[in-house]
Amino acid sequence: MASDQALRDLIMASNPVGYYPLDTLANLGRDISAIANHGSQSGSFSQQILTFSDIDFVVTGGVTSPLVAIPDRAEYRGRTFTMECIISHNEDANLVIAERGGDNQNWSLQSIGSAAGMPPPSYQFVLGASTAAANGRAGPSVVGHMVFTSVNGVTKVYLNGEPLMIGSAATGNGIQGNQGNLPIHLFSRGGLYATSAVMAHVAFYNRELTTAELAARKNLLNKPFNFKLQPMTAIAANQEPRSQFQPQDVAWRGTPPLYPGPVNLQQQTQYPLCKGRDYFWIRDGVRNVEQGYIESTVTISGVGVRRRVLCFTQDGELVGETYSRASDGVYRFDLLWLNKRYMLVAQDDPAFGPADYNAVAADYQAPKPYPPGGGVAPAPFPMLAPLKRK
Repeated sequence: MASDQALRDLIMASNPVGYYPLDTLANLGRDISAIANHGSQSGSFSQQILTFSDIDFVVTGGVTSPLVAIPDRAEYRGRTFTMECIISHNEDANLVIAERGGDNQNWSLQSIGSAAGMPPPSYQFVLGASTAAANGRAGPSVVGHMVFTSVNGVTKVYLNGEPLMIGSAATGNGIQGNQGNLPIHLFSRGGLYATSAVMAHVAFYNRELTTAELAARKNLLNKPFNFKLQPMTAIAANQEPRSQFQPQDVAWRGTPPLYPGPVNLQQQTQYPLCKGRDYFWIRDGVRNVEQGYIESTVTISGVGVRRRVLCFTQDGELVGETYSRASDGVYRFDLLWLNKRYMLVAQDDPAFGPADYNAVAADYQAPKPYPPGGGVAPAPFPMLAPLKRK
């Protein structure tokens, strides 16, 4: 990024009656204008870099009881006064950022917020005893170059060389009420009620900036933010071609009749009790009475073993869980829909820690229909057989 030297040159060319860059943390009161009206500092401060309009600005903010006190001059007491600065604050409060004296009778720049009906962060600039301070409010502005001017009590505020608020009515009588020797305070009111504002390039004028001077600042600072495109490399999570992922129309033979082709993608409302099922009812017709079972074995080297077996639908819904018999490795899932296909996964019991064997899966398994008169329970029912009539 570019340095802030171009703004320094513009400010110096405008012949300010005080110019405090606030760039040297140990000497914040240094005045580099031709007047050299140096001030003093107390409390603690910190610095950071704000970047906008492709320029890096070193800004200073208060930490503990911050105060930069600048000796008073006759140029600071008139009916026309301008303050220019790089500034940013984030507070929703009414706190002093800069002022002459501390009695609200002269000129002051303060933060203002929602309590006064302004969107934070906003500003209030008033010269003289204020009877209509609302006429000097402007915002919001998070960060930027700002010019605050009061002419006979009428406030004008510019952001990056562009008008932010041009007042039509005075904030008060437009006369600084105390013409005594009063210092200018930055960052707080006498070290109390410190603001969160950070500032740099604070300059004072006993006049308005000209149209040409504001235009020069606009040309330097009123630039659009430069958004740069960041190249990205996208990696597909599932790299199967659509021909594999989407089933194609094929001739189907077998029982029950089944349409295996693509499903029309229409919006469906799926309730928890029928999730994953009503979609197929629409495609294949109502077949909720056609149920069957899947029965198979889990073996290792041809010998049946006890293993945990999970049954999933093709869309990933867990249908059931069981264990195969230790004697022969047989497992069985009942009450499965004949018009759907399932995936069976056998795995070691996780209760015994790390698995000795990887899980194995059998996908797209079709249930077998129950034989006529058959069902989930074996026939005849053992417990009911003694009760049958002879």
